[in-house]
Amino acid sequence: MKNPLALVLLVSSMWLGCSAQNNVCLPVEDNPFSNEPAFAQFTQSVHVLDCFYVLAEPVISEAQLLHVASVVADLLDQDEDGVADDPQLQSVLANGGALMPVLAYEGSPAEEDLWNEYEGDGISAVLYADEIDPSQPGHWGADATVEEVLHALHHVGHVEMYPAAFGLDPSSSLLSEAMDVARSGQFLTVPEAYPEAALVPLR
Repeated sequence: MKNPLALVLLVSSMWLGCSAQNNVCLPVEDNPFSNEPAFAQFTQSVHVLDCFYVLAEPVISEAQLLHVASVVADLLDQDEDGVADDPQLQSVLANGGALMPVLAYEGSPAEEDLWNEYEGDGISAVLYADEIDPSQPGHWGADATVEEVLHALHHVGHVEMYPAAFGLDPSSSLLSEAMDVARSGQFLTVPEAYPEAALVPLR
């Protein structure tokens, strides 16, 4: 996409309209990284469009795992032809080792191993079992899958592709400048309260 700002509008529409397919044709496989200490306690995996792994602990149901994988597929393949809509994004995600860990609960032994042992840059968010509800895709407070998958796609993919638009460092991009405007100032740590002039109430 030549206009990175148009990507913001596209992603916004994807956020509002995304709902995982009820019938998912993605195969659930064994964890291909089970020999790596960071991933030893994950047993299930789905490799989405050859560019994004979803790994899950044993207690995660197949329905939850496939829900997460289908959200990834929906966001990368909007026309549902089985091919990622943006080959550049697909390549960047694959090369960046994009991965979504699905965990039993916050602080689980698998999560402890993950953060103690993982040395890559392909993980930008995680999902916990109680944040995944396949019956309510994207519903605020019930299913955080769309939100967390978007974190991963943006951080591992779009930030790498369009750093001038989406760079995360202070004063590095159109996005960081827009955030400074929205918060009515630049804050390198979370303040007790944002200025009254801030455009949106942030907590």
